[in-house]
Amino acid sequence: PESTERAVTADQSNHSLVVGDRVLVKWRTAFDADGRRSTRLRRHLRAVGYEGVPSLLATAEWSDGAGNHVTLADIDTYLPDAIDGWDLCIAALMAEFSDGPAARLSAKALPSTLGRMTAGMHVALARSSPYIPEPRHTADATTIAGWTAHARASVREAIRIDAPDRATVAACGAALLEDIEKLVSVDATPIQPTHGDLHLGQLLAWTGGLMFIDLDGPPGAAATSLGLEPTARDVAQMLVALANLAAAVDRRTHGRHSSALRSWAMRAQDDFLEAYRIEAGGSELPDLFDSRLLTPFIAAQLCQELIYAATTLPRWRYAPMTALQWRYQEEP
Repeated sequence: PESTERAVTADQSNHSLVVGDRVLVKWRTAFDADGRRSTRLRRHLRAVGYEGVPSLLATAEWSDGAGNHVTLADIDTYLPDAIDGWDLCIAALMAEFSDGPAARLSAKALPSTLGRMTAGMHVALARSSPYIPEPRHTADATTIAGWTAHARASVREAIRIDAPDRATVAACGAALLEDIEKLVSVDATPIQPTHGDLHLGQLLAWTGGLMFIDLDGPPGAAATSLGLEPTARDVAQMLVALANLAAAVDRRTHGRHSSALRSWAMRAQDDFLEAYRIEAGGSELPDLFDSRLLTPFIAAQLCQELIYAATTLPRWRYAPMTALQWRYQEEP
């Protein structure tokens, strides 16, 4: 039979096509993201028996004949009835706070489900495979000092952003720096492969459940690097993402449920962490998660969100601004 193609219309940095309702072809449009990190991590995860990412069937690559390779496309198993994770989470919270239609996942179950999923991915990434024989290492004081310096610079850059609410960011600056300074007392911590850019848009919901997608790492990261990080970096990103979700629903409901959504965001973060710790605690890796890093990484992530909005997506600024105020300012 004749093959059919249709484009995936969700907002993403790559161009994706569904072919014959059997495979998903993701053509890479970013020249600095050739897919080698993603391909290696996904093959590693499959090798250790992890099924929380879509199956990679093949890659299409270009070579210049001199040993330089660029991944043009990933070819994945197509997941039927799949919806974007951000849309799923918005629907879950809208159903809770705005009498919207029932969602595939309830707002109550969402945080603990994500906590278990994140821990399961981290445990799998920490295991040895032919693709990553030694995934776990240790960051020393020099490396941690680099994280600290970068986080301090993020605070300064976030405060410098010319925006009408700049004074609010500045008012939170001392508290942000105070949280970041907690890194100074950490002299060593485990690092390993992580997702690297974990947020609700990196989920896919389909008839078989939920999966993580897009293991390309942080925007602008070198495609050849695994980007070893503490698992607390992914956890901080997801905790901020849950607050951003509540902020987005607060905006969509015109502030009618601000206090309740703020409470939901704090409770959701606690539920995520509890589920994460339980799942991670049942693994063979008691030091998988270093909680000392979490508070400073959250502060740094909030600033990175503001910087991202200023440089890439100005209409997104309201979400991290709301999350920042919920965390660092008392409720009126």
